[in-house]
Amino acid sequence: MNSAVNDCLLIKKSPIHNKGVFARNNIASNVKLIEYIGRKVTKKESREIEKKAISLSITDKSLARTYIFKLDDDFDIDGDVEGNDAKYFNHSCNPNAKYLYEHNRIWIVSIRNVRKGDEITFNYGFGFDEDFKDHPCKCGAKNCAGYILDEEDWPKLNRATQQRRQRQQQELSLENEGANKGGQRTSASP
Repeated sequence: MNSAVNDCLLIKKSPIHNKGVFARNNIASNVKLIEYIGRKVTKKESREIEKKAISLSITDKSLARTYIFKLDDDFDIDGDVEGNDAKYFNHSCNPNAKYLYEHNRIWIVSIRNVRKGDEITFNYGFGFDEDFKDHPCKCGAKNCAGYILDEEDWPKLNRATQQRRQRQQQELSLENEGANKGGQRTSASP
């Protein structure tokens, strides 16, 4: 079911994930599209909300979602509230929008011209920490990093991936050497 948000936005089924936000009309660059609204929560409350979503996702992957948006060092916005249509923006490694903090408010803003019918996305900007692998990316962009990460962290991901591949190649080489040595017959001289 499609649902109009405002004059320029429409919510409908997304090829990226579940529902997404799409342009109802052509949108110019640098346009404030919508405010991300919700309940102001502490960092502790945010972690509890995320833990609950993770535990629910064990039985039903569709429940593995939170709409937490970092506000500042002390508080976040829990966007899982009625009327927050901004929670339906999906992540992309090649976004056409961004988030903007302005006077303790969060706005989603276009960063280039968006054609009518295009899905509007932004980079969620998750950090490269110990649980980054819990957030695989399904954006389908040519430059997809494979995980929902801030673009600034892509070089770290690339280095980690290269190091992992080098370790795997070294292990494989050692295994092959061991197999070759173990399979050779040696004879002892009398």
